[in-house]
Amino acid sequence: MGSTSVYNIPDAAAAAKAKNINGLINLQEDETVRAFLAVKDFTPDTYVVVATRHGVIKKCQLSESDNPMARGIIAIGLKEGDELIEAMLSSGNDLIFLGALERMSIKFSEQGVRPMGRPAAGVTSMKFNVQGDYIVGMQVVTEDDYILSVSENGYGKRTKVSE
Repeated sequence: MGSTSVYNIPDAAAAAKAKNINGLINLQEDETVRAFLAVKDFTPDTYVVVATRHGVIKKCQLSESDNPMARGIIAIGLKEGDELIEAMLSSGNDLIFLGALERMSIKFSEQGVRPMGRPAAGVTSMKFNVQGDYIVGMQVVTEDDYILSVSENGYGKRTKVSE
């Protein structure tokens, strides 16, 4: 995971045009940016929760990412063919909602996922009933939030997380 401080990003007005993010952080040839997290303070009671396409989830204390190197840090060890779907901040007491392509979803307390070190691979969050199914999205939610599910044909349904 590449990392840079906001004050190191050049001003667009001075350059007269936007810059590609890949030119601002040191990425390997096969790496791409998948998620951004805006962080003001690296407090120990805040976590980074990441989910992968194959259903792996990982929770790591945000404070473990407060000293990145120029080449970045390893946020999660991925198996061959897997990829990062989402990275979000959490309080340690939130709910995690994962949605899969073939109409399956799961909601669980993030307290069920123990905090891990940065290079750890994570744990299985969801097993799939359909061959070839995969995670398409993750959200950190509370019981009072709503989830909007949208089909590939544009039909949508808004459901309270508690339901």
